Amino acid sequence: MNRFRDAEGRRLIGLTPQVNLSDATETHLHCNPVLFRIVSQELKSRMNRFRDAEGRRLMELTVNSQASVKALKDKQDKAERILKLAEVKLIASTVI
Repeated sequence: MNRFRDAEGRRLIGLTPQVNLSDATETHLHCNPVLFRIVSQELKSRMNRFRDAEGRRLMELTVNSQASVKALKDKQDKAERILKLAEVKLIASTVI
C-alpha cells in the first residue's frame, strides 16, 4: 500500500520513478510535503541498508580477529613448549 501511495505521490508532483531525488532542492522539499516524505523515506532506506552492510562487515571482522587471536595463541603455546624442551635438553646435556 505504501508503494502505491509513494508512486501516486510521485505522479502528483510530476516525478517519474526514474527521477533522481538528490536533484530536489531544499526549497522544493519544504514546500512540498509529499516530496519531503518520499525523500525522507528513501534516505532512511539508504541508511538502513548502509547500517546492515556495516553490521555484516563488523561481524566478519570480529570473527576474523578472534580466529587470528586463537591462531597466535596456539603458536605462542607451541613456541613456549619448544623453549621448555630446549632448556630441559640443555640442562640434561650439561649434567651428564
